[in-house]
Amino acid sequence: LDIVREVEEYRMRERKINIAIVGAGRAGVMLAEELLNNPNASYRPVCFIDSDRDKVGRYIHGIQVLSEEQGTLDLLGDLSIKEIV
Repeated sequence: LDIVREVEEYRMRERKINIAIVGAGRAGVMLAEELLNNPNASYRPVCFIDSDRDKVGRYIHGIQVLSEEQGTLDLLGDLSIKEIV
């Protein structure tokens, strides 16, 4: 039974949609926490996008904070980001 549950959990993780969250402030972090802690969530937060230079380059809950610069848009494709929230 444990192996069946593990396979199902793996399938759920693989079906999740990779997203970038705009803003690494309180609301963005709360959204990321909810998505990370909810096994039934359809989305997987892959990165934050923020203009605050003190946050850029850091990791929050294991999620990297990227800048709002043009180069970030190119990087989103490399990270398989499907949606920006």
